[in-house]
Amino acid sequence: MAAAGYSGISFILKTQTVFFNSVKVVRKGIMNNRDKEATEEMKKKELKIIVDLHAGKASAKVLTCD
Repeated sequence: MAAAGYSGISFILKTQTVFFNSVKVVRKGIMNNRDKEATEEMKKKELKIIVDLHAGKASAKVLTCD
């Protein structure tokens, strides 16, 4: 969420949703105490992070590795 804020784009934080794979970790801009489930998802070989700003139809995909 911090990276989205630093990006310079305009969005309403109260509408933001974030998923780690299928685990919703942020709903309407608020963490939803799914830390244990999120931690398990981050241990997997692949992690898909979806940030939905609910600000239009545009999308982007980034592939990365560590």
